[in-house]
Amino acid sequence: MLTTLLLTATMAPALHAPAPQGVEWFQGSLDQAIAQARENDSHVLVYFWRNGSDHCGALYQETLQHEKTGAAMGDVVCLSANYDEEAGGKLFATFNVSTLPTMLFLAPDGKPDDAIAGFIAPEDFHGELARIRSGEGTLRGLTAAAEETKPGSDEAIESHWLLAGKYSDLGNQSAHDAVLTTVRETHDPAGRTVIGARAHLWKIQADLNAGIGECHCEGEVCDDDCEYQRSIATLDLAPLYTHAKRVKMEEARFDAWNSIANFEITRKDTDGAVKAYEKAYDFVPKTQLVSFPKNVAMWAVESGEECTKSQKKLALKFATAAVKAAKKLDPESDVFMEAYGDYDVTGVQAEAIGALAFAYHVNGNPTKAKKTAEEALALAGEHADEFRPFFAPILNG
Repeated sequence: MLTTLLLTATMAPALHAPAPQGVEWFQGSLDQAIAQARENDSHVLVYFWRNGSDHCGALYQETLQHEKTGAAMGDVVCLSANYDEEAGGKLFATFNVSTLPTMLFLAPDGKPDDAIAGFIAPEDFHGELARIRSGEGTLRGLTAAAEETKPGSDEAIESHWLLAGKYSDLGNQSAHDAVLTTVRETHDPAGRTVIGARAHLWKIQADLNAGIGECHCEGEVCDDDCEYQRSIATLDLAPLYTHAKRVKMEEARFDAWNSIANFEITRKDTDGAVKAYEKAYDFVPKTQLVSFPKNVAMWAVESGEECTKSQKKLALKFATAAVKAAKKLDPESDVFMEAYGDYDVTGVQAEAIGALAFAYHVNGNPTKAKKTAEEALALAGEHADEFRPFFAPILNG
């Protein structure tokens, strides 16, 4: 009986025996499903899954077979795409799907309109389904909204930014790039808004990435003639620095200096990255007052034996700042909800304190490192044993 239950939990749609109250699965091809949706003026939902996937099994059993799901679907035509079958595998390739499970919603013309990646609970899915069926926030809805705006207006800039994001979510990078080009060239050529500044930053980043060659070296260590290494060494970050100094909005400055730090890391200029991170912290958004310095501190710590003096100093400074900000967090505030949602505040604090423990460790203060690691584990509560191995280098001396 237990074996049967375990097998059932990882099964995806049994198309020959659909659940009477769950999804009713279409038995034809994609083209036939689109034709049916066109007659209904509805969406096609393509459910991408794979044999043996626990997440796919949970989504199918808990959400798609839910007693209210069938009614919530309305006229939506539901098609199963199993990666392990030839027809399903082709659909994975056609729509460039890489996350399991994924529910892709196609408009009546057969073009992607929205998607839900990963597991989603029944009540949340029914809400998303209602949103998508109404056209709110879908590709078609966002396109229509963008077309109705006045060129150069704040509404145009915002709507085109959302449209670019939707294209990115649906895996259409060329369309995403085209929309951002419109933002940059038509709606905000001066980069007066945060979104406009980000569109300009995106172009600079794209140009820099285009100048980085590919590595064709065999083995883990590149040779001196590696195209990637040579192109990185000659990468000119001047346009990026100019942008960072030109933009006025603090959020845009944070984005720019953070981007500079990442490129400096790519160029293996550690001191340049440290200085850029310092500048970025001057403009860090409230929602990242904990996560940004914590992550930077861990970047320095994880450099291991190659960790420089400037990195060690930065790790301690940033981890201390992260802990200070974490202890001031109000889980009821809008800032916390935007940054962490339903995440437990003690978990956020434990992660920041853990980063500080490693910062002490890398700076050669084992006593403070151990005490701080134990503080982090105490906050972890019943999950302490899961994280204890992570702190082994500190706790075991």
